[in-house]
Amino acid sequence: MRSNIPWLSIIIYTLAALFLCYEMSLQAAIGVMTHELMQAFSITAKGVGWIHAGYFIAYTVMQIPAGVLFDRMCARNLICCAILCCAFGNLMFATGHTVWLAAIGRFFEGFGSAFAFIGTLVVAAEWFESRWFAFLVGIAQALAAIGAMSAGAPLALAIAKWGWRHTLITLSLIGILLTVLVWIMMKNRTAWPKSQQKKINRDSSWQNVLKVIKEPQVLWIALYAFCSWAPVTIFAELWGENFLVEHFSIKMPYAGMMVGMIWLGLTLTSPPLGWVSERLHNRRYLTIFTALVGICSTVVMLYLSQIEWLSWLCLFGFGFAASGQILSFVMVKDIEPNDLVGTSIGFMNMAVVAGGALLGPLSSYLLHFHWSGTKTQGVPHYVLGDYHAALWLIPLCYLIATLTAQFCIRETHPLSLSKGSI
Repeated sequence: MRSNIPWLSIIIYTLAALFLCYEMSLQAAIGVMTHELMQAFSITAKGVGWIHAGYFIAYTVMQIPAGVLFDRMCARNLICCAILCCAFGNLMFATGHTVWLAAIGRFFEGFGSAFAFIGTLVVAAEWFESRWFAFLVGIAQALAAIGAMSAGAPLALAIAKWGWRHTLITLSLIGILLTVLVWIMMKNRTAWPKSQQKKINRDSSWQNVLKVIKEPQVLWIALYAFCSWAPVTIFAELWGENFLVEHFSIKMPYAGMMVGMIWLGLTLTSPPLGWVSERLHNRRYLTIFTALVGICSTVVMLYLSQIEWLSWLCLFGFGFAASGQILSFVMVKDIEPNDLVGTSIGFMNMAVVAGGALLGPLSSYLLHFHWSGTKTQGVPHYVLGDYHAALWLIPLCYLIATLTAQFCIRETHPLSLSKGSI
């Protein structure tokens, strides 16, 4: 950490991380209101999947542009505009009465949310020394998981008491308050002493993107990142609560608590994982290990476990496995120059969230394809076999991640490279 601005660095990072918490609560919120959405809009799982995808289409498409903008513009202005976009989109979603308005609202949420994780990591790279980066990526992921946890049981209880529309409107007001807080307290890069200002890349945006993706290792790391996080978008953010309700015959708030174990696993393991990768001077072995945990925990949870406490443990392991994706950001920073930090992080985050845009609708389609046509109170009722027919995508993703890390990714830690390690 820069010795002359430690507290300012922490404040700036905390403000960016608060935005990350906020956008993750919006991102994960749909998982506890699928029944309400099907009832409000008279849709099936396919319709919910497209509402869910509206967020991730915008989020995915905006990753590289957001990264390029952070390489060229000050963080405060971008983050403030992004939070307002999230709040506006969430308000449109909450007040819309057609599925298309809901999807457009989610699109605006995803557009603004695209700046959250990138902004937090760019702030970490700019305001702290390099040796802190892996740990701060882990802290960012932990805070994001805390935001997502708030969209589990707490949000389910709020929806049960006040309804999903009033609850989302309240979240929009929180976003407006957060915008004011960031605008007042966050400092821009121009406020730094000249000796500490980052060199700004003046090449064209397309040239910067080509510099990032021309490195084959970046593409393999991106595939690993996609496969590590896509299961979270399918299960924790979309169909997990409903699967557990059907599997254990429990209520939605309790299922939200169980899914919260995924986010708890992410929260508790992400910072130590970044720290351990720095201490061991090795990222690759940890990516293999976390992916293997993902295979084991998700297969047992989905297909083998009839014991509730074992599923709680597997869900925590699921979260630990997903935390492996933070290493993709650390690895890509290891191999890309400092003036391309925003662009490279944006490309990597695009790979991470593409699972929501691609596998979210695919899992919803598979679920609906196997639906027998039965309804409960006018809402489609999916049985356990329907979920099994859709959620096999989850362990498959972790299998691909394991093979990619084992055979395609090389070690990137600077000290390991200096010793000739691969």
